[in-house]
Parts: sequence; C-alpha cells; structure tokens
Amino acid sequence: MTQAHAVTSPFPAPPEIEEPAVERHVRSPADALRLTVGVIVSLLGLLLAAGGSNAAVGFDRDILGVFENLPDAVERVLIATAQAVATLFPFVVLALVLYRRRFRLLGMLVVAGVTAQVALAGINAGVVSLFGQPELLEAIARPGWVATAAFPDSEYIAGMVAVITLAAPWMNTRWRRTAWGMVALALLFRVVSGTDLPSDLVLALGVGITSGSAWLLVFGAPNRQPTGAHIAEAMQRTGIPLSRLKPASVDARSSVPYFGETADGRPVFMKVLSTDQRDRNLLFRIYRFLRFKGVDDRGAFVSLQRFIEHEALVALYVNDAGTRTPRLLTVTDVGDDGFLLAYERIKGDSLDSVEDDTLTDDMLRQIWREVRRLRSQRVAHRDLRLSNVFLASDGRPWMIDFGSAEMAATDLMLDLDVAELLASTAVKVGARRAVDPAVAELGKKAVAGAAPHLQPLALTRATSTSLAAKKPLVKELREYAAEASGAGSVEPVDLQRVKPRTLLTFAALALATYLLVPQLVGVAAYWSTLTRASWVWALWAIVASALCYVAGAFALKGAVPVRIPLIPTIGAKLAGAFFNRITPATLGGMGITVRFLQKRGVDLAVATTSAGLQTITSMVATLALAVVFLAWAGASGSVTSLLPGTWTLLAIGAVLASLGLFLLLPWGRKLFRARLLPLVKRAGLGMAEVARRPAKLAELLGGQLAVSLLYIAALALSVQALGGGPSLATIGVVYLFGTAAASVVPTPGGIGTVEVALIGGLTAAGMPSEAAVPAVFLYRIATFWLPILPGYIAYVVLQRRESL
Repeated sequence: MTQAHAVTSPFPAPPEIEEPAVERHVRSPADALRLTVGVIVSLLGLLLAAGGSNAAVGFDRDILGVFENLPDAVERVLIATAQAVATLFPFVVLALVLYRRRFRLLGMLVVAGVTAQVALAGINAGVVSLFGQPELLEAIARPGWVATAAFPDSEYIAGMVAVITLAAPWMNTRWRRTAWGMVALALLFRVVSGTDLPSDLVLALGVGITSGSAWLLVFGAPNRQPTGAHIAEAMQRTGIPLSRLKPASVDARSSVPYFGETADGRPVFMKVLSTDQRDRNLLFRIYRFLRFKGVDDRGAFVSLQRFIEHEALVALYVNDAGTRTPRLLTVTDVGDDGFLLAYERIKGDSLDSVEDDTLTDDMLRQIWREVRRLRSQRVAHRDLRLSNVFLASDGRPWMIDFGSAEMAATDLMLDLDVAELLASTAVKVGARRAVDPAVAELGKKAVAGAAPHLQPLALTRATSTSLAAKKPLVKELREYAAEASGAGSVEPVDLQRVKPRTLLTFAALALATYLLVPQLVGVAAYWSTLTRASWVWALWAIVASALCYVAGAFALKGAVPVRIPLIPTIGAKLAGAFFNRITPATLGGMGITVRFLQKRGVDLAVATTSAGLQTITSMVATLALAVVFLAWAGASGSVTSLLPGTWTLLAIGAVLASLGLFLLLPWGRKLFRARLLPLVKRAGLGMAEVARRPAKLAELLGGQLAVSLLYIAALALSVQALGGGPSLATIGVVYLFGTAAASVVPTPGGIGTVEVALIGGLTAAGMPSEAAVPAVFLYRIATFWLPILPGYIAYVVLQRRESL
C-alpha cells in the first residue's frame, strides 16, 4: 500500500512549503476600474435622458417597427423565454449560493441588488421630473405588444447586473458568460417590448455595474493568488520538482516572488502573477496615460498569458545577446488563473540593499556596461533601478526583472532607462559619481538625452520616494548631467498631461456652474424689468464693484509687514474672489491670499496672521459703519421697520448666553485656550505691529472701510438704476445688516442668502418688490457674477508667473 502511494504521489518527496500570510478577501484594482466604467455608463445614460429624449423615443419606435410584423408564435416564445429567465434568475442564484454554503456572499448579493434597484428608482424619478417630455412620458407609459410587458423593469435589470458584477469573482468563465447572456436577453426584451427607452437601459446597466463594483470594493473579493501547493504542483508538471519553497522578501513589482530549491539541490527564483497583479499593471498604465505625456508607454497586453510570454521572450533574448541575467527555466500556468516564471537563482543581493561603499567606481562602470549592451539590442528595461541590479557573490552585476521591458525600444524609452538608473545610483553615491561612469560607458549623447528626464515625475515611485529625502539632489544631478554631457542648460521636460491645478480649476468651474445656474433662472424671471434699467447707473455700479478689489489690495498691503506690489495684489484679490464663489465663508479667498503671500517670501505664520488680521479688520470696519449708518438713518426715522424685533433680540440673547455657558464649562475654556486664544493673540500682535506703522494702519483700515463703502455704493447705484428707492443711509443699513445675517448661512459666495436678505431689507424699507428684486439682481450681477471671469483669468496668470 505504501509502495503504491509512492508511485502515484506527484512529488518524489513531499516538498517543504512555507505559505505566505495572505488575506482571504482582497480589493482588486479591476473592481475600481469597473466602478469607473459603471459611473461613466451611468452618466451617459443620464445625458441621453436629459438631452436626447426625442432621439431616444424615435429610436424606440424604429425598433418597434422592426418587430411589429413578427409572427405571434415567435413573439410569444421570445417574450415567454425572456420572462422565464428573469423569473428564474434569483432562484438559480439562491440555489447555487446555498449549495456552496456561501452565506456571506448571499448577504452581499442582496445588498448590491437592492442598492442598485433603489438607486435607479430614485434616479428615474428625478430624470422624469426634470427632463420628462410628453413624448418620453408617453413612451414609458405606453403598453407593449405583449401582456405584462412591464416585467422585467429597468430596476430589476439593474439589480441583476449588480448581482452578476459582484458574484463574478466567485464564478468561472463559463458561468460568467451565461449570466451576462441572461442580462443581454433581458435588455433586448425591454427594447422590443416598447416599455423602456435605450437611455433607461444604459442607465440601468451603469447603475448595476456601479453598485456591484462599489460593494466589491467594500467587502472584498476572494483572494485568487496561487498557493505554495499550487506552485509546487506546477513546477512538478514541468519536470522541475521542488524540495523547498518559501516566499521571498524582495522587491518584485506586479508579482509575488518565491525562493525554491529543486530536488537535485539547484536554487530557483519564481515570479507568480495572477489576474490581480495584471489588473494593477493595467490600472497603472491607464493612470500614466491620463496623467502624463511623453513617457512612451505602449498598449497593454491582451491577456495575462501574453504578458508572461513577453517577459519570457525578453529574458531569453537579452540572455542570448550576452547580458548577464538569470537563465529562464520554465513558464507555466498555476492555480485557477495564474502563471509563473522560474529562473536560476543567483546568490547575492540587489544593489539597493548593499552598503553604499560597495558601489565602487569600477562596479558602477560594470553596471553601465550592461546597460550599454541592452541599448545596443534596443531593449529598454523600463524599471532600471538598483533593486533590479543584482550583485552576485563573484562581485559582478546582473540585470533582473524584465517584466516591464520593451523590445525595439524608442530613443525616449532608452533615455528614461538612463535617467532612472542615474537617479537611483545618485541616492547612494551622489551626483558626480553617478554621472561620470555613465558618460564613460554610454557616451555624452546618451546622458544628455536623459538629463531633461531627471525629475520625480519621470521616475518610478520607489526612486522618487528615495529622492524626496534629498530634495536638492535632483536639481544637482540634472545640472551636472547636463554639464558633463555638454548639453548646457537643461530644463525638465513637461510630462504632465493633466496637472492637479487643472483638475482643481475644472472642478471649481463645474461646481460654480452647478451653484450659479439657479441664480440665472432668477435673473431671467425679471429680465424684462432689468432691460428697462438705467444702464448709466448700472455702469457706475460695476465701476464701484471693480474698485472694491483695489481697496482690498490696499488693505492687504497694510496687513503685511513687508512691501508687496499693488498690481499683483489686486490680481490675488480677484483670484480669491473667484474661489470665494465656490467655497463657504470666504475660505477659498483666504487660502489664495496666504499662498500669494508665501510666494512673495512671507513666512507661513506671518501670511496666515496677515490674512486673519485683514478678516478681523473687516469685521471691525463693518461694525463701525453699522453704528454710523444706523445713527444716520435713525435720525431721519427711516429705519424703524429695520430695527431688530423682540424675537431677534431674544435670539441674540440666547446666542450670547450659550457663549457664556461655553466659557463657563471646563472643556469650553480648554478649547478656547488651545484653539481660539492663540488666534486672537496672533491677531492682536499683528494689529500692534501694524499700529506702530501709521502708513500700514491707514492702508489696512482705510482699505477695509473703502471696501464696505464701495459695496454700499454699488447697491445704491443698482437701486437708482431701477428708478430709485430708500435713502443712502437706509441702503447702508440694509447692506450691512443684510450681509451680516446672510453670513450665518455659509453658502458659497452667499448664494441665495444674500439675495433674500437684501430684498427683504429693501422691501421692509418701503421699496416695491417688483423694483427691489431686479435691483438686487443687478447688484449681484455687478459684484458677484461679472468678477468671475476676471478672477479666473487673474488666477491663471498668477499661476503661470508662479505667484500662486
């Protein structure tokens, strides 16, 4: 019996296997990619519903015309089959899950399916209410040419798609194809039955994919990484039985490394790749394509198997050409969907882990000699850092890991290789010792081509992270490489296709559009009244609005202890106003101010204090003007209706009482001392510093008073443009108290709240609402809308001049 077992055993002797510590459930990059696709498809469906309703209805009618003349028997068979599939779908899923005792998966499927159905129901309700045209509503409500044509509806289909998307990692290829075939049948049924439109079906598909992928990212998918037993069995199949196997603690991007020993005592190194590693590589390539230009990435391979075969081909090619690289032993599949490459293992260490003094000048020249050999064969390594250069026990360097390599490489790829290795070696030996051996072995032309790419964006993340601790080294390395190669002055090549500030600006414009469009609707309702306004007064209101930024610039100059130029400061105030349109409580403007001052050489603490000092001075100026205008208007008896009423006074008293209680409690006093008191002290010190310089104090206080007075003038001029109204004193009170009340609700730019407060104040002061409303809208056009474009232009100009 023992002898029979020995004959049938897959191994001459059971190998010693050390399994790596792995998680049962992992979050795959492919799920993030599917989530992105789902969101894009959902947005496409929304766009079709919003802008293409008539086209969708027309397309639907054309489809119906194709199927109208089908024989009744064919129609009945088609519809009965589709509805039977939709009916049986949940029962089949339930039976399979229970049979495999996947109770956790069952809960996940229920959550994903219900989420997709509820989400689509809500979206459909919003789409119909916002964009539903008579033709669209008629098409949705029209009965189909079969009874009970409303089943399966789009919400049901979205649930099916979510369930299949989430369950896909637990299914093999055959089951996945069958499941998606069922979805395709259901989608076809919805179109030919005439009870849904293409836009609704696209939206259902997108919402389902989004829901399933999102919950996969939350819960995690089963870890499909091949185990040690799978690897040992795969090596046995190729005729290389193992006696030992253990995980390797080495840098192996996009793969899981193992060390092993064959039955005859030969050491081997194995790289194992599964679909998860493949998906990470694909996601990385997509990110590089979207973010960078000029990195010369080529298209991703069509499958994991082709990816593995490509690395094997390059390894064999460079080994045959004389490059010192470990010999490839075998390539094989492993586990359910993985592959492995086995190489001869070289005794030694990667150069990133050796002592710095190991990298002698002779060693560096040997490394560049190997690079020269690769360049002569037009092979780009694409990950040429010290962790992929191996120092063998005989003292010679070996090139390893050609997983990202390219054959028939372009000059740019070869230059990036040189830049990567120069930066990686400079971290250990410095700029001069890194560059000189490269010039000696490759020549000046190769180093000159690499010099513009010596910047963090062109390097791998690992090398960039190492350089981050030695920030001056990058510039020093680039300048010396340019000098040693005779390239002269070299500037870093622009690699960013999409810059972070571009994304920020795009997001700001999108948010601004979303927030401001409702205001346009309000203006349109009173457009006829606005067209009858006196545009001479309106033009003066715009001039007053523009002068606000000049006054604000003088105030900022007064708040800063150093001298700053006036024109760029006006631009900074305009740019800050642009960002105040999309951030609450003027936070965007304060951030722009602090950044502008930093770029002007002002210390961060001083810049923050100056911005805060300007804000506090603005509050003081507003309070002082409120007292003056209230006394002025009160003397004329024109603000009796604007004075605070009983309930307002009670609310103010309640706020003051809450503040007192906050300061009485121990935790309140602690918070006040830790957070608020330092701010007040810094503002006081800043004010004291400014007070010692009369010119600065005049700029600060005068500028802030001028800002408030100019805004009051803009409102008064807008009222005058609509035929006049309350006195200037009353308008001043309305503005000061109205904007103060609106600031309690921190909407971006005071959208909605400022209009309500000012309109309410003017009408309470006796101005007819049919004149007060367009007057306030005219004021907002002059002070809120028109500065947006100049503010954006100022932001872009300051960015280009590196003043922000």
